[in-house]
Amino acid sequence: MTDDQSRVIPARREGPFESAEEVRLSLYRELRGERSGRRDDAVMVPCFFCPTSFQTSHGVYRGKHIPRYQIDVCQGCYDGNWDGWAPRYEAQLVHHLEANGLRIPERNEKGWLPRD
Repeated sequence: MTDDQSRVIPARREGPFESAEEVRLSLYRELRGERSGRRDDAVMVPCFFCPTSFQTSHGVYRGKHIPRYQIDVCQGCYDGNWDGWAPRYEAQLVHHLEANGLRIPERNEKGWLPRD
């Protein structure tokens, strides 16, 4: 056995990880602001229109705040009403505007309240 063959190089480990895949996942989670893959400290906001809540913290924003109406909506409700708030939401939205002393905006060409 030569001198080079007798040397054993120990496996290098990066922290308490078992594999390169775990290192990659850990770095990915860190970039997203996650700690150990859990989001116990995430700020969750209820959607004004539907029963879901969405995250608005740690670089993850899955909804929108609409200043004109002073409401927060999930991305699904926001994207699904690109052409104005559907008539099924009108009563709830008008009630909110009146209760908070906000002006009801002019309707768009479809006769719906504008989204933004």
